[in-house]
Parts: sequence; C-alpha cells; structure tokens
Amino acid sequence: MEPQLFFYVIGGLLILVYVRKALQSRSLKQYNASEVDTLVTSRNALLLDVRSDAERRRGTIKGSVGLLRLSMRQGSLCLAC
Repeated sequence: MEPQLFFYVIGGLLILVYVRKALQSRSLKQYNASEVDTLVTSRNALLLDVRSDAERRRGTIKGSVGLLRLSMRQGSLCLAC
C-alpha cells in the first residue's frame, strides 16, 4: 500500500469515529448512578434490566424490573445492559 493511500484511509477512519461519537452523544442521554437512583426512587422512571434470568440470579440492580416482569408504566425508561 502506498504511504499516501495509507494516510487517507487512517484519516477517513478517524473522521468516521469522530462523527459516530458525535451522533451518539446527541441521540442518547447518559445518566450517572445517582441520577438513575433519583429517577427510579421518585417513580419517574422504570429501570428495565434486559439481562437473562441466569445473569439476574447472580445479582440485581436495586429498583430494576426484569424484562419478563415489564408492565406498561408512564415515565422515562432507563436500560441496564
């Protein structure tokens, strides 16, 4: 591979990574642990744990609801993967 082509490929990949991160940060709201705790405690959000039953048996997240126990509720939805 010629050096010039190599730099174009690397530059293109770096631009792709930057644009992808920028788009993701605009479309997803990120919460820290204390913000999630406040939302779940105030019942303004439902924390949906989408892990398998075997994974949930090893430990659960306080206030979370398993995918099989999900019922329709109003409010925000926080996902834990």
